[in-house]
Amino acid sequence: MEMDSHEEKRQDIIAQNKEQEAKAELKRKAKQFKKQRKEASKRGQGFMQGNYSTDHSVGGLYSPSPEVTPAIVEQSHSPLSTPSTSHVKGMKLGRKSKSAALSEALQTETEGQAVRPSRDNIDSNSKGIHVASEERISLVANADGDLEQLDIKGALMLRIADSSNARIRIMLQVVDDPSIQFKTHPNVDKSAFKAQNVVQMRDLTRPFPVNQNLEVVRWRVTTKDETLVPLSVNCWSSSGGDGSTDVNVEYNLEAEHLELRDVTISIPVPVNHDIQINQVVDGFYVIDSDRQILEWQIPLVSTSNKSGSLEFSLPGSSKNECFPISVSFVSDKLICDLDVLDVVDLENNNLSISFSKEIVLVADGYTVG
Repeated sequence: MEMDSHEEKRQDIIAQNKEQEAKAELKRKAKQFKKQRKEASKRGQGFMQGNYSTDHSVGGLYSPSPEVTPAIVEQSHSPLSTPSTSHVKGMKLGRKSKSAALSEALQTETEGQAVRPSRDNIDSNSKGIHVASEERISLVANADGDLEQLDIKGALMLRIADSSNARIRIMLQVVDDPSIQFKTHPNVDKSAFKAQNVVQMRDLTRPFPVNQNLEVVRWRVTTKDETLVPLSVNCWSSSGGDGSTDVNVEYNLEAEHLELRDVTISIPVPVNHDIQINQVVDGFYVIDSDRQILEWQIPLVSTSNKSGSLEFSLPGSSKNECFPISVSFVSDKLICDLDVLDVVDLENNNLSISFSKEIVLVADGYTVG
């Protein structure tokens, strides 16, 4: 019966996620359609131009979620704020043995879901060339913390506001890793990308389309290689003398080149029992009675606080009631370490041209148990 209850709980959470995502997708599509009609009427032409697709959900990469703008190069960075939760009782505990705190990017099952870069943003200080790099990582691990599946999907998006700057070449830093499968847009020079790590039109006499969000490169990694796991979460339990269960949840930063912001570790708990919090190392917790979730939230995880733990007791409960655990976070660095180094003007002797860029990594479907 315990196994059945656990599976039913998992399916309920998945069903809730899908329902919320569907609602968010309808809102996003309506807003996008209204904007496209407005832009098309201004230009006196259809929104689609050339052979580029402007659908942000191509390949399933951009799942519906409210937009959160990540750090943009040469602009001040505003950290994501922790969303308020209604009908919640909770408390904050001071840090105990660690100096910094973890970061939280809200769960895929909450309405405060963090995620994708705002692709309509153009740095007003640039010449209207904006490049956005995004990765979404999904992970499934079992209750013992062993990796079962890890999937990374990435995309490089380009938006050009000025037609006088549309004949360009983008110089990239690309990791030489055969496990990363890259795909370029049909109008992008595939050979140049492979040989020189550059993005340019296949026909150099043609400019890139302007005032469109162009997905020029995609990449994907599907693996069971635990060395690519950015953040591991483990759950330990032991029986208390009074029939209760003592639970210890810990995190470890595995990818030390990353700084993870707005980390949230959401643990299902039975609300019909009094939950006793014994210790929190880094961050704070919130008990959401409506969702039957204990949320452990930490603003930042980096090498200065690579690990932390949350200890609590559940009267008359078992460890299995604490699964599946959901994890969310964002980062301004990518796991695959792709970066934009320079943009050059093909009409001006390959001189560097001003541009803005944004980078975001998002945990999207990151579960344990």
